[in-house]
Amino acid sequence: MANGQIEFVQIQPRVGGECRLRNPWPGKTVTVRRKGKKDENVSGSLLKSRTAASETTTIVLEGAKPSRKEMPR
Repeated sequence: MANGQIEFVQIQPRVGGECRLRNPWPGKTVTVRRKGKKDENVSGSLLKSRTAASETTTIVLEGAKPSRKEMPR
């Protein structure tokens, strides 16, 4: 968080599969980033995205540039 706002959510799964996350930005589209690069945009109150074991997935508000660095993995 920065200035009381969620900048990004980072997921580091032990096993792969479908990840379900309540959208921290209700009503907004988010960008799913894998390996530091944009992979897909998703929207809705419940976000669903695939994950791979030990692959860092970062969720950011579409078009946002977090002030803090994403944690590499």
